[in-house]
Amino acid sequence: MTGTVGKPAIPPRTGTAGARPVPGEPAGPGDTADPFGPRLMTPLLIGSVLNPVNSTMIATGRVSIGHDFGVGAAQTAWLVASLYLARRSTP
Repeated sequence: MTGTVGKPAIPPRTGTAGARPVPGEPAGPGDTADPFGPRLMTPLLIGSVLNPVNSTMIATGRVSIGHDFGVGAAQTAWLVASLYLARRSTP
């Protein structure tokens, strides 16, 4: 789009101010870490894979624990909440 005098309405970019860094390359001087490198992605992927396994173990154990205490599975829901709270409170 051009203005009335023949100049572009939005001047072209010059320099690197405001430019986005290319993934895998340093973002600026002294910045050598990739923000989405393997040190971040590995624990995220492992956690995503192990979460269904953990939920399956809890669901299976709730039935047995409910039978031992003489309560139904609905009354053992506190087990799930306490497990997740205990896991959140530990580093």
